Amino acid sequence: MVNQLKSKLFTNFYLISLLFMYSCAVEKKELSHDFPTSLIAFESYIDGKSKIFTMKPDGSGIIQLTKNDYNNHWPRWSPDGEKIIFVSDQDGNQEIYLMNRDGSKQRRITNHPADDYCPIWSPDGSMIAFCTRRYNKGGSEIVRRNINAGETWGINLTRLTYSQDHHSAKADDFLSWSPDGNWIAFESDRDRDDPEIYLINAVDGSNAQRLTYTRALDEVPTWSSDGNKILFSSDQSGVPHNGNYEIYMMNNYGENLRRLTWLEGQDTYPSMSPDNKEIVFESWQNGYPEIYKMKSDGSDIKRLTFFKKMTDKNDDKYQGNGNPSWSPDISNLFSDQILQKIVFESDRDGNHEIYTMNADGTKQINITNHSSYDGAPVFSMDGKKIAFVSDRDGQPNIWVMDADGSQQYNVTKSQDANGYPSWNPDGTRITYDAYAKGSSGGDIFVVDLDGGNPQNLTNTDIDEGYPSWSPLGNLITFDAGGYGKSETGNFTIFTIDLDQKNHIRAVTDNKGNSGDASWYPDGTKFVYSSDKDDADNGNYEIYSIKMNGKGDQRLTVINGADTDPAVSQDGRLIAFDSNRDGDSEIFIMNFDGTNQKQLTHNNAWDGMPNWGPLTNK
Repeated sequence: MVNQLKSKLFTNFYLISLLFMYSCAVEKKELSHDFPTSLIAFESYIDGKSKIFTMKPDGSGIIQLTKNDYNNHWPRWSPDGEKIIFVSDQDGNQEIYLMNRDGSKQRRITNHPADDYCPIWSPDGSMIAFCTRRYNKGGSEIVRRNINAGETWGINLTRLTYSQDHHSAKADDFLSWSPDGNWIAFESDRDRDDPEIYLINAVDGSNAQRLTYTRALDEVPTWSSDGNKILFSSDQSGVPHNGNYEIYMMNNYGENLRRLTWLEGQDTYPSMSPDNKEIVFESWQNGYPEIYKMKSDGSDIKRLTFFKKMTDKNDDKYQGNGNPSWSPDISNLFSDQILQKIVFESDRDGNHEIYTMNADGTKQINITNHSSYDGAPVFSMDGKKIAFVSDRDGQPNIWVMDADGSQQYNVTKSQDANGYPSWNPDGTRITYDAYAKGSSGGDIFVVDLDGGNPQNLTNTDIDEGYPSWSPLGNLITFDAGGYGKSETGNFTIFTIDLDQKNHIRAVTDNKGNSGDASWYPDGTKFVYSSDKDDADNGNYEIYSIKMNGKGDQRLTVINGADTDPAVSQDGRLIAFDSNRDGDSEIFIMNFDGTNQKQLTHNNAWDGMPNWGPLTNK
């Protein structure tokens, strides 16, 4: 499939489908709801500023929510998981903001010259509690208020603590509201010069109860989802104030204390999963914060984030990922997949054009409407741009347009044949394959978005093409071989390591033709198509494999050609094209290959799907 696609693209200057030989009936199953039903929000330092992200509980599907040039931190979930409250200094001081869980509709909800921070939600979602420095004497206090001002009741700001009334107290902060709504847990130094864990009545701040009695720093309490336990971090395992925080758990009376972590470096900011079976937390065992997950008994610790793979812009002082917050179960976490856009190529209007549609197959729209060939579309990571191939200037070149089809322009402006674009994570560069006139094969190039600084990364006489840029930005996959120039004449998938002087290594074996790689969002593996299990018949199937070549897994088992897989940006779904019903159509399936559903239904060629980002718009 890879050989034939390239031949048609660069010999005829049109990217058209293979003429397939097999057909079969497909059982039209509905998409499974068997996906993770919760997310983890966290903060990450990029260019010295904290930004808010979400990810799935396994560390995949990382999505950046805040993209301004200010500090955004302390994300905390609403009880239904639909909104996130957070702190930002974008208006000059720390204020509390609210946004949808996809990062849209951000708005400020506090407005005071003093800092407001550490917000938490009430279990019914009607109120928030937070820390503030707006009162006299400079200490931090705890207040609560309605999330919105009603016509009769207003904001109803209520002060719950009076830290300066206690000996040497400077701070009541780092809050967590009990699931039954009755209590707020917090840390305070009200009884001496080190913080301890306390409870107060969530209505009026009365009935304060001290839960910990150590000479250590006991901090950042958080409730278990059932309200029976309180997690917190403490350095009580060594000499007082040694700074080596570990995660502890006690019951909600302060009894039955249990240490959960025994790691080098501080472990802090614990947050429990909705089913109380796992805990996510921040750990400094690498010298900077990263997010880890463990069972609720402290076993089976796994690292979820890898900051140095997320960005190559490390700051000596501020780097890492931390302060995680595990969402509640989100009832419509799967159903919002239909709000994602899929861009694809089709010849249904008489020539190859670019279309978009919702991920359930609705609202299929032609966005190029040009008499020349337009194909091979790919969304930028932020969904604002689409790169594609067009020969409207005489040769196949890489073009870019806005996501609605407007503002189209030629990036490469070359007399050579260029194809198969793929974006880098920040949307400033594009990788593609190029076939110079008279050459025996293609090479992999990168170019700036304005067409500047083109660079040949491979520069060989072997046919190389179909590049795909890793979401972490450090690797580019491509397939190479064919035409008798590889060991077997087959196409094999390779990676280019941009951090290691463009070092190239093979990932797949060369038992058959393999290509069309598309990365999972965590950057550790990708999907691809191959005929290696039925090369004689050219029966391409979809596979997934780790970038080190291990864990190769077949995802589709259908006669016919399943090709051009594309992983959604949250890692939950895979779109691909298949000729299983007699012509090429777009299909979608779960990340593990189950529950396949056909999205396009016509006699034309529909193929090369690619995902836009998740939106709630």
